[in-house]
Amino acid sequence: MNMPQMIRRHWLGLSSLAVAAACAAGAYWLTRGTAHAGAAKPESHSAEAAGTTEPAESGRAAVRVEAVHPSVGGVVREIVRPASVIAYESADLYAKISGYLKEQKVDVGSRVKQGDTLVQIDAPEFVKAAEQAGAAVDQAIAERSQAAAKIETAKAERNAALAFVKQAEAEIKRAKAVYDFRVKQHDRIQKLVEQKAVDARLLDEKLDEMEASMAAEMAARAGVATAEAKVSAADANVAQAEADLVSAKANVEVAKAARDKAKVFVDFAAIVSPYDGVVTKRNFFRGAFIRAAEQGGVVPLLAVSRTDLMRVWARVPDRDVPYVSVGNAVKVDIDALPGEEFQGQVSRIADAEDPETRTMYLEVDLPNPQDKLREGMYGSMTIHLNQGEKRLTVPSSCLVGDINNSQGSVYVIEEGIARPRAVSVGTDNGVRTEIVKGLGERDAVISRHSGPLADGTRVEVVSGAGGN
Repeated sequence: MNMPQMIRRHWLGLSSLAVAAACAAGAYWLTRGTAHAGAAKPESHSAEAAGTTEPAESGRAAVRVEAVHPSVGGVVREIVRPASVIAYESADLYAKISGYLKEQKVDVGSRVKQGDTLVQIDAPEFVKAAEQAGAAVDQAIAERSQAAAKIETAKAERNAALAFVKQAEAEIKRAKAVYDFRVKQHDRIQKLVEQKAVDARLLDEKLDEMEASMAAEMAARAGVATAEAKVSAADANVAQAEADLVSAKANVEVAKAARDKAKVFVDFAAIVSPYDGVVTKRNFFRGAFIRAAEQGGVVPLLAVSRTDLMRVWARVPDRDVPYVSVGNAVKVDIDALPGEEFQGQVSRIADAEDPETRTMYLEVDLPNPQDKLREGMYGSMTIHLNQGEKRLTVPSSCLVGDINNSQGSVYVIEEGIARPRAVSVGTDNGVRTEIVKGLGERDAVISRHSGPLADGTRVEVVSGAGGN
């Protein structure tokens, strides 16, 4: 190879090296520029999402996060509790009187209506006692009529006595007039005797007549006193007769009460159904001697249950008691009736916890028109609890660390920086958590993050929604 050829090949090699170096340098600066451009764009997005234009710290990449705002309205809660079915009303029917079971028209499973006679007890002594009491009422009524008649007789006697008084008073006036006349005659004759105009014996006659008229007046006055005494006696008789009438009326009422009581015992001989329902128990047959409950009869004749409406009861644990109230929606599932759901609402609550179980009793009324529900069935009751309408909620993923005594923490974004915030938490259904205290509706709360967080960590918000 000659010298020109060697020089030409040397320069060609140098040119190739130079081109390769230039390409490498161009690739380095292109890659560096692209990396810086890509980093600047997310930092700007982070600042905008966090509500600040402060640039990221040079040399440290921001942690990519998702943020949400708390939602207003508590967590919808529901609990599932074991439940049992009982009759809405149920009664054991006992005998009030003792006697032989004369007639029994029903048996276990018989459908009955309110007021139907189910059992008839033979008790003739009570029937006779009722008849005797009825006769006593009739006698008392007759005595009351007699007492009323005696009042009329006494009043008539009193009126007669008053008339006699008036007659005696009139007799006094007549006797006094005669006496006055005799006095005048006596005085005139006495003057004539003094004048020797008439015989002195005529004066003695007039004196006798005057004294006789005086006696007659005094007798008339005595007659008035006697008549007035008769009036007083007649008044007393009237008062006595009126008192006797009051007593007779009271005797009538006493007799009627005794009759009604006897009739009640006769009515007790018939055992009637207290409501529409079904006979669920029978303990005696016709001809058996039935002992009254108050005389030691501890076994009921029959048991009747109302079945058109049933009660389903359950017990709510202490932690859920504050959120249960009458009217809460309820769904009942019965194990013996798979696939069927019974919708209702809480009808009543005990409003107090059992100190032994720390649970509260509640009941739900369920219509039973098709007689599907039977007393003793069991299943589960799903109770929709009240929610705190004014509480805030966040996704459960927002909480960091452990929760102790309803105290936890979250990270909030303040000017593009993550800051820990202590919060008081309420209900957590696994998806959302109630925040009782510590957050506001406008706080941006970190729900997810791509790297570790600490107080002061710069963050870049890549997505966010108003609390969803």
